[in-house]
Amino acid sequence: YPKKEKKIANQEDEIDKSVNYWLISPGENSRLWEQFYTENIIAIGWDYLGDLKNYSSKEAVERKIAEHRADGVRPVHDTKAVWEFYNNIQIGDIVYVKEGIKKILARGVVTGDYYFDDEASEYKHRRTVQWLQVGKWELHQNFAQKTLTCLTPYPNFIQGVERLINDDMIDPKIAEVNEFQNWLSNQVTDTGASLNDKTVKQKVSELKDIEHYFDVSI
Repeated sequence: YPKKEKKIANQEDEIDKSVNYWLISPGENSRLWEQFYTENIIAIGWDYLGDLKNYSSKEAVERKIAEHRADGVRPVHDTKAVWEFYNNIQIGDIVYVKEGIKKILARGVVTGDYYFDDEASEYKHRRTVQWLQVGKWELHQNFAQKTLTCLTPYPNFIQGVERLINDDMIDPKIAEVNEFQNWLSNQVTDTGASLNDKTVKQKVSELKDIEHYFDVSI
């Protein structure tokens, strides 16, 4: 396998590298989308954690979630979603709101820092957002079924979403690669851990290299 990752023409040039891109679910069956829209917010659950500013580390959050679940399973995905919402999302980042596993409801820009709204009845972990585009767009490929996903490592996927929202033509090959990439990111290793973003990106890159070298379609 050629180890060096080849740069796809224009793959990254159209992406604003100064910000991160996020995909968020507005509750089960998108039931909180209207609230997200009217109040200009994004939010996540795990309300029992309280204000995340009281936690000194990601590990402390994980311990609290593990205690609450009490099923013996390490809450890797839950912890990552909570910590990224609190610590990694920044003002200026782009956020897409999803419905189910194939539809985009909105594109917005994050305008505020994390805050805990103790007066809210649910989804108390919040950030303010300015909605730039609102509608309903259906992609050719599925999303990961996670509450919060960082899309930054997948510039092709971001471009696909941007083209769809802006009524541009989508390259079927790019859509195919994105679909495989999403499938791969949902797979687990023998230890039960998910493949990390770097591994997924490397495997996709190696397949692209094989296609190019042997002039075949995989």
